Amino acid sequence: MASAFQKSIPSTPVDEIFKTACENLDRIGRPHLKDENFKFTPLQDVNVKRSSSQDAQFSENQAGEYLPQEEAQSLIYSGGQVQGEDGNGQLETWPQFLARVNGAEAFNEAIYPSSVFEKDYFAWAALNDAFSGFYLRIPKDLKVELPLHFFLNLVGESSHHRLRTRIHLEEGASLSLFSGAYSTETTSLFHLQSFVLERGSTLDFCDFQSLSEDSRYFIRQEFLLGSEAKVSSHWATKSSGLGQIRVHVENRGPKSLFQGRRSLAISGRQHSDFWIENRHAAEESISSMQQWAVLDDKAKSVFNGLIRIQPRMHHSDALHKSRSLMLSDRASSENMPKLIIETDDVKVSHGASISNLDPEQLYYLESRGIQKEEAKTLMISGFLRSSWEEVESQPWKDFLDREFYSS
Repeated sequence: MASAFQKSIPSTPVDEIFKTACENLDRIGRPHLKDENFKFTPLQDVNVKRSSSQDAQFSENQAGEYLPQEEAQSLIYSGGQVQGEDGNGQLETWPQFLARVNGAEAFNEAIYPSSVFEKDYFAWAALNDAFSGFYLRIPKDLKVELPLHFFLNLVGESSHHRLRTRIHLEEGASLSLFSGAYSTETTSLFHLQSFVLERGSTLDFCDFQSLSEDSRYFIRQEFLLGSEAKVSSHWATKSSGLGQIRVHVENRGPKSLFQGRRSLAISGRQHSDFWIENRHAAEESISSMQQWAVLDDKAKSVFNGLIRIQPRMHHSDALHKSRSLMLSDRASSENMPKLIIETDDVKVSHGASISNLDPEQLYYLESRGIQKEEAKTLMISGFLRSSWEEVESQPWKDFLDREFYSS
């Protein structure tokens, strides 16, 4: 495995980069937690510290136990380091990228391309201490043949991981990216991701979390789509502890397309928030976001979706939908759809449903000789599989089947 990440030295010392970043963040001001976005999120025991990820030996073979079974390029984040190969793209560590950025304005744009998370507390935490992560640029018209697997091995008991990644697809480029976060220990993750797509570029993105029940993760993602750019994104959470994902999607170019889906299966006292804003800033742009959640015991899911269509952005098309399957009367699901429509001649819809396992369907399966627990598993499987049935990658589908139903 290539290890250029560890050996390369940025042209500007990291201490100077860090000092500049702190000055800019101080100018913005430290955000606070008095935000309606945290209304349903128990944050009292969340501790934001300096990064303390431990060194660890972690091989590509170990990653292969978790990643989709297919030939692919791999990046592995472990012990505060990123290792791997860049394929045909142009890959830099995050400090290297910042070291060649000139001027305060360009520096701020590099950190917050859309400024949407500029006053977000956990995005601030991801940037204010450690500069782990990378910047990947896919050159114009390059079609990356092999999928890129980005594996986050969150090692170290009570460790805190700060990570910043940015993916830039130039005009006509395409990339398939799988990002997975794994931990069996108590850990905290603060991850800020940016995806910038120029005209006609295509991104197939899958994001998977399997963390210990006492872990914490706060992920911030933004997708900026140019004209005729296309994004197909799928989030899957198998175990979350306390987790919050906030996503900002901006259709900046005409005929741009964003399709998002999420699969969630949690139990115990796990808590999972998913917040998404789809902003249409161009005519004839399309976006959709759908969630399928299975909740057991005292698990809680929050889905907060905002569709915003700006003035004169005619012929826009947007959809939000959330479906929750409750396996316990102690589980809970909060669904908060919001619409801000500032123009006419658009198509917008939203909806939410909460249901239990259908006793008649369960009885039907049992009457065919299927044991009750197996029948329940089949019904849950059928519900969740609806979330990835339209995913094009068969290895990704196989991976989800294996992860959610391996037991």
